[in-house]
Amino acid sequence: MKAFILSLFYLFLLQESIQALDKPESIIMNIYYSNGKYKTVKSDKVYDEAIANAIYNKSYETTGWDFLTITSYDKKDNKYSDSNKAYAMGYLEGVLTKDRIYTFYRNIKFTGLYDDNENLIKFMKENLNYMNETSLKNRDTDPYWEHIHYILQQFKGLYDGYTSVAEKEKLISFEDFIILSSYTDADDAKNYMGTSLLNYREMTTEEIRKNFILNSRCSALVKLANDYSDLWFGHATWDYYNVMIRIFKEYRFVSNKGNENNKVIVFPSYPAVLFSTDDFYYLDSKLLVMETSINIFDIDLYKEMKPKSVLTWVRIMLANILAKSAEDWIEYFKKENSGTYNCQFTILDLH
Repeated sequence: MKAFILSLFYLFLLQESIQALDKPESIIMNIYYSNGKYKTVKSDKVYDEAIANAIYNKSYETTGWDFLTITSYDKKDNKYSDSNKAYAMGYLEGVLTKDRIYTFYRNIKFTGLYDDNENLIKFMKENLNYMNETSLKNRDTDPYWEHIHYILQQFKGLYDGYTSVAEKEKLISFEDFIILSSYTDADDAKNYMGTSLLNYREMTTEEIRKNFILNSRCSALVKLANDYSDLWFGHATWDYYNVMIRIFKEYRFVSNKGNENNKVIVFPSYPAVLFSTDDFYYLDSKLLVMETSINIFDIDLYKEMKPKSVLTWVRIMLANILAKSAEDWIEYFKKENSGTYNCQFTILDLH
């Protein structure tokens, strides 16, 4: 009888554990700004007087995805500067997703991206300095550089938010964080420096085929109904297991000037990454952006890559923010191009 009761007790505990797994944690957090300081507060609802707020569903263990929505203060009273709003959005994400960020960082380290990275760090820091300095000079007169400044502020907030809550043994250097947040560009930068470059000219057909498969990531589908009454689109990404820490994100940023054409950007993403990398985006102007990988067989193209440019992790989000048409999106994406990123984009205008 005791054994039977004990078994029932353990069965009860098991059921409780299963039920707990079926109920992922949902966090609502507001961030306030006063006297030059930011303060995050968990709450039972979002407050529109906060400089930004977030809803974070930690459902990765049950669905394979976390879900994160971050919204900036959107009243038209200029209470907060746009720089501060962008920074606050990043700060919130850094605080809320700090556990996922560290796991993703550890996983990326296994890829070898951080090996012998002195030259890579130099390249990425020079690139970040160029974007910071140029955006500060031109943000008052050019919406392109103005919104680059906001993206960089969001990145700075992301790093500061993570650093403010991470355990001492899990702190990540700023240099490593840059590489983590732009790891696809960083991979191209290593190719530019010749440290991991595949020379297809010296490979057999079978070797080329093998590496083409290994270095491809995405497939996309666009299907039009036979009677033209409907349109379906889909996207799939395949990659190594080490990058399967996934967060589905929704950014809602409204500037005081209101010169962005898309205030809502929805996309699948990763911890510490401010763009998709898959890439698949739905914009509130009814533009759909998706990309599939292609390999760069002409290795001389890497000579076009330069640190004084706007890399993809910034350029994609900038195009998402400013574009009002498919043609627009391509023009913004081409501007300040560094000659890199092995992908091909499809832009659907669903108006």
